Amino acid sequence: NVTTSEGGSINEEVLVRYAVDRTETMSTIFLGLTLGCAVCHDHKFDPVTQKEFYQLYAFYNASADAAMDGNALLPAPVMKVAQPDQLAKLAELEQRVADLRKQMDEQAAAITYLDRMSETPNQGE
Repeated sequence: NVTTSEGGSINEEVLVRYAVDRTETMSTIFLGLTLGCAVCHDHKFDPVTQKEFYQLYAFYNASADAAMDGNALLPAPVMKVAQPDQLAKLAELEQRVADLRKQMDEQAAAITYLDRMSETPNQGE
């Protein structure tokens, strides 16, 4: 996969280039077809239309990879998995969050709201 950390690059443009590259690479390797023309237009005798190219492209356009990776040799994993020693700390933090949410809900439920629609207008004063 191509990578970049070019300062003037636009994230969305880079992600599109990545998806096109992956689509073309997959088709060349597994289908034995080059799809370079289908990126832009249809050819009368080409087996893959532009529409079909972008149907396949949609699969690779759903990648979770970052657009800019700093040209890192070993970019960070997309899915982070807790180590066994971190699981206890995560459980503790999740419990803390649950307790704080419960406190927030209790405090929000205890608030008395003024319903201005039910107030009677001040007559003659």
